[in-house]
Amino acid sequence: PPPPNDAAGSFDDDDDDAMTPVVVDEASFSAAPASSSSSSGMITMALADPSASATLAKVRKVLDVEGVWSELQLNFLFSASEADVLIVKNLKEAVDGNRNSVLHNAVVISHGLMHAGTTDTSFLSDNLEWMGKASHWAKFTATASIGVVHMGHISQSIQLLQPYLPSGGVSTSPYSEGGALYALGLIHANRGGLGIAATTQTTSQQQQQPPEEQQQAPAAAADERKDEDAVGSKSRAAIEYLSEALRNASNVEPLQHGACMGIGLAAMGTGDERLYEELKTVLFFDSAVAGEAAAYGIGLLLAGHGCSSETSPFARSAVTDLLNYAHETAHEKIIRGLVLALALMVFGHEEAAEPVVEQLCRDRDAIVRYGGAYAIGLAYAGTSNNGAVKRLLHIAVSDVSDDVRRAAVTNLGFLLFRTPEKVPTLVNLLAESFNPHVRYGACLAVGIACAGSGDDTALRLVKPMLSDQVDFVRQGALLATALVLMQQSEFAAPAVKDFREKIAAVVKDKYPSTLTKLGAILAAGVLDAGGRNCAVQLQTNYGGFVKASACIGLTLWCQHWYWYPMHHFFSLALAPSMLVGLNADFKLPKSFQVKCATHPAHFAYPPKLKAKKEVKKERVVTAILSTTLKQQAKDKAKQAEKDNAGAPLVADEKDNTAMDVDPHPGAGEEKKEPKTDATTPMDDDDAEKPLPPAAAAAAAASSSPSSSSPSSSSPSSS
Repeated sequence: PPPPNDAAGSFDDDDDDAMTPVVVDEASFSAAPASSSSSSGMITMALADPSASATLAKVRKVLDVEGVWSELQLNFLFSASEADVLIVKNLKEAVDGNRNSVLHNAVVISHGLMHAGTTDTSFLSDNLEWMGKASHWAKFTATASIGVVHMGHISQSIQLLQPYLPSGGVSTSPYSEGGALYALGLIHANRGGLGIAATTQTTSQQQQQPPEEQQQAPAAAADERKDEDAVGSKSRAAIEYLSEALRNASNVEPLQHGACMGIGLAAMGTGDERLYEELKTVLFFDSAVAGEAAAYGIGLLLAGHGCSSETSPFARSAVTDLLNYAHETAHEKIIRGLVLALALMVFGHEEAAEPVVEQLCRDRDAIVRYGGAYAIGLAYAGTSNNGAVKRLLHIAVSDVSDDVRRAAVTNLGFLLFRTPEKVPTLVNLLAESFNPHVRYGACLAVGIACAGSGDDTALRLVKPMLSDQVDFVRQGALLATALVLMQQSEFAAPAVKDFREKIAAVVKDKYPSTLTKLGAILAAGVLDAGGRNCAVQLQTNYGGFVKASACIGLTLWCQHWYWYPMHHFFSLALAPSMLVGLNADFKLPKSFQVKCATHPAHFAYPPKLKAKKEVKKERVVTAILSTTLKQQAKDKAKQAEKDNAGAPLVADEKDNTAMDVDPHPGAGEEKKEPKTDATTPMDDDDAEKPLPPAAAAAAAASSSPSSSSPSSSSPSSS
């Protein structure tokens, strides 16, 4: 606490003895995730005095948007990423044959969530041809997903997006350029606390000082301005770039849409009046798409500023302008954007927001009442206020509009996220409602309140709706189950393994509807968000501070029901699950160990998928039965008998001499060899000599037939 004699509440150098540096550092790191850009900006500006103590300088370093906290998050998500690229490849292959732009877009969004903050775009660069299939607003969403992947990488944001950002002149690809502007805002989301508003405030304070005091300003003031220029300079440059792009958009709706969303994200909660006027100018052009984005941008810009002139100089006039225009315009998209902007403005104001809440909830237009349900949920976010719970339950069962009833049930999750165990019991009967919109809202309420808890009661409540008859209820059940099982290992929650298998089965199966497959693909991205190192966190671990950016991000994420590019707001609710050890100088020590008595499997990452190896199929020897062999033998025997029956009979002597070859020309005639004695060898010359005449005549006589009959032959002639 400040010393009693210090009315301003500032700390002097002597206060270090009364303050424990460790306690101050711990408080700073606890408050850093929960602080909005405007609050952290004011604190860091107040601590920018060069004469401040070393302890307060550390506090400023922690709360700075480009300080230790942001750097630690970025380094951790990059170095510890366990994202499984094979899951995205399987999703891509499963939807390739469908030629469905919705599922193609869903895979791109899921990839962005899986790699949120990891700066890993290898899958996108390896599949440029596949990414090129996106057209029109799908291309807008695909380009914006780069901002989710590089979330928090503010030092090189413009350089990373330079190939896609508008370069002046006539726009050649307005959808990709508009998506790049949206991506720039996502990178700088909630980091504009020291942007234009802080600079304008400092300048106006200097102008109010008398000339004498301005001339007598010490040199420390120059150092202070130098520090202010250094802190948040990247965010200021991004806001100025987006503002210039909006002025040069020349009524091109994709460019206006991306610039308005980017300005709202980068300057979230700053309440800059100049930016408000620029966005209001686009809003009053009454263009449906651009006007909706301008309304969302105004809501982000004035988030948490309330509805009275006491909280913000022009808050009351802004509320009046937005309400009047919501009743004048005929575009439902603009009306929905305006009422949600009003809901964002009353975030955290509880009873002070009642005038706006009553005006929205009692309106005749169902879209305006839709915004009233969100106004109740955000005004009492995390308070578990009984009056707000009763009002939302009454709307959920009595309103005539399905959209309003769905919004009322969904916002029960925002009211009760600090007591998540009450939500499944509260919405148990609503989950069995005959109205599918109410059942869908019950799924989202359970998912938002019990995100990352692995609660068995919540899983049992949602499980029957995974096989609901209505496709969008199945989609909500898949998303809710993924939210509950975030950062849950198979050891802690065995249902994770079965759910992953179900997601893969739904995507590969050709029978589920497009909306069901869309929910399964998005659930895969939610389950492994941030490289399997992030979970939805609506409050800080220590102290339970409500995180405004997380609640706002999930609120706008729920609007994906109407507009798919709103899926990227989910990244605002992600927080890394990390344990980082630092020394007194906020540096990582070389030797740092933590003793944990829990089983290692409790924190184990899920096993990565293994690529299937192509195995060449070898021919298998066909088994032959014994009966078949016997039959084949019989057939061969019969065939042999047939062949032998048709062949001519051949003498044995001829068979023996069939292969003899006579080299002489008369080899074809039969040649008689003389008989020789076995003991006397015969020369070749003897075989060639002719017979004597007497012997030749005798041989001729014996060979010629006798002219007399056999009966008249005499023994002498024979």
